[in-house]
Amino acid sequence: MQSINEINKASKHNIKYFSSDIAQLNKNLDMHSRTYLQNRNRDLQNLTAKVDLLDPKKVLKRGYSITYHKGNAVRDASRLNKGEQIVTELFEGKIASIVESTSKPGWKTKKTIKKLFKS
Repeated sequence: MQSINEINKASKHNIKYFSSDIAQLNKNLDMHSRTYLQNRNRDLQNLTAKVDLLDPKKVLKRGYSITYHKGNAVRDASRLNKGEQIVTELFEGKIASIVESTSKPGWKTKKTIKKLFKS
């Protein structure tokens, strides 16, 4: 059977040994936590930048426009009819227009453009 002094000595040794392990684990936890948070912060900044690029006002500022018909964005010209009113939003201002004609996708030929705008 162990004496009280041996148990006391062994306990102090174990406390000292495990204390250094606990200190090392705390350092590792601190380092990994910081790295994890830095990585998540970087990811958040990247996502914020991407979302910022898609901000409708910034898209308009780059020269794009949004055309509305009855308050809804126009996605398909074939759904518009001659004589209907549309509103085009630009970065600075809006334009009210009346539909004269529409065309199908792939209209960027000289003949089609002339046909759309003939007087």
